[in-house]
Amino acid sequence: MRANQGAPGVDGVTIEQIEASEAGVKGFLDEIEETLRTKSYKPEAVRRVYIPKANGKLRPLGIPTVRDRVVQTATLLILEPIFEADFLDCSYGTGRNAHPTRRWKRYAGISKPGIKWCMTRT
Repeated sequence: MRANQGAPGVDGVTIEQIEASEAGVKGFLDEIEETLRTKSYKPEAVRRVYIPKANGKLRPLGIPTVRDRVVQTATLLILEPIFEADFLDCSYGTGRNAHPTRRWKRYAGISKPGIKWCMTRT
């Protein structure tokens, strides 16, 4: 979040504000841990912004709160190794490099632009 200068979510809270708060980062994380442990965690609404695309249109972008991003990242760190262990190179999913075109290009060894399709024998 800090590396890409992430914008605050609907609550307007930034990483800097959390660090400067009386409870600090430890208090922030302790509060998240407590809400997860007691199963009272509720994600906030996502702030919607629109970013310009090269063709002049706008692309919607949802910005979660810092708190929700921390929970999402923690969940990813726990679940990703479990599911990645079961994925095969030919599996399609929503994870890293999962776009079917990229997978087929890697599988078939295609790297030249202009190739529209290929057939492989398995």
